[in-house]
Amino acid sequence: METVKFDRKLVYEQEVTNGKEARRILDELGALEYYHSSSYGLLRINPKEENSIGSYYMLFGKKSPFWAMIDAVDRTIAMSPLGMEDVSIKADFTKTNKKGKVGGVSCNYYEGALVGKGKAVMEVCVDETSSYDNFSKVFSGNTKKGLILSAAIEERNDKIIINLTKNE
Repeated sequence: METVKFDRKLVYEQEVTNGKEARRILDELGALEYYHSSSYGLLRINPKEENSIGSYYMLFGKKSPFWAMIDAVDRTIAMSPLGMEDVSIKADFTKTNKKGKVGGVSCNYYEGALVGKGKAVMEVCVDETSSYDNFSKVFSGNTKKGLILSAAIEERNDKIIINLTKNE
């Protein structure tokens, strides 16, 4: 059994300028928490829905990400029956000339296109100087490294934007 110690908690929240449909989706999801270690990342989605029975977890690491269940008693992580095929979305990223700042931190923008589709569907702002790397973990197969400061995803003429708001 492998032991993993997460050394950093990153909290991503929706931007207030999101469109009506995007805001509804993200309001149901709440904040996204990403727990960082040198080899793995763990994304916690804690839905705000009334009938939700708890959080959802996705583990990122050396291979494709997978949904996970966490046993609070013995503090173990197990693969969820949802399966790996549910999270095997692959995207190709191309660095753009666009630069920005999120929370006062400089970043470079990348456009992401779904493999096989070719159309850019997301824009990610990455701090390439950070010692924390969730960019290559969250998007498996991506060789670029850095800390995701912001991500914008276009969905049905609406744009969902999340920003890093806490780095604990």
